[in-house]
Amino acid sequence: MSVREGGRVILDLWNQEFFAAHQGERELETANGMVRERKRLNGDRLFVQLDYPDGAQEEFEWQLFPPAKMISLAQSVSLALLLSCTDFDTTSPPSPAKPRIQFVLERSGKGWMMKGPLSRRD
Repeated sequence: MSVREGGRVILDLWNQEFFAAHQGERELETANGMVRERKRLNGDRLFVQLDYPDGAQEEFEWQLFPPAKMISLAQSVSLALLLSCTDFDTTSPPSPAKPRIQFVLERSGKGWMMKGPLSRRD
């Protein structure tokens, strides 16, 4: 897949700062009983284990990208960060209190680059 000049990419990712503060174990009440959730960070990886009432178990793993890392990765493929936000609200900057973060990236042949992860081009 390639992005044409002026094309945009929108990424909706887990927010590393949120999960750094929300590690551990909790129980979630569902219609079928209690589900035990365990979350932990190891470097830039989020590991989640779910234990279901019937004895079934699931494990998930995600790579997390803080804004500085996303900017670096975007630049490496000729994309510029237009803005980062949370709750799909361009006026709401990423926050450690929110589990999701959105990045809007654009391919540009003009060589411009926004300064800082919260910058926005109008």
